[in-house]
Amino acid sequence: MGPVAGDPQPYRARLVNVWTHPDWRRQGLAREAVTACLEAARQRGVTRLSLGTSVMARGLYARLGFEASATEMTLVL
Repeated sequence: MGPVAGDPQPYRARLVNVWTHPDWRRQGLAREAVTACLEAARQRGVTRLSLGTSVMARGLYARLGFEASATEMTLVL
């Protein structure tokens, strides 16, 4: 997706398929992986990221700064 009205930034990213095996959940692994993705995006000049999420993971993404919309969550770096 490129620039849109009100947001001329052409660089965007989408996180997909972040999943942790049930035996390893609640240990910070997903947070670590997503944080690494956010840093890689920053280094590449990406300023807007979006993702779809489950109810279970919404809290994690909200704590990382993503904001919920009707269909997904978005973060502006």
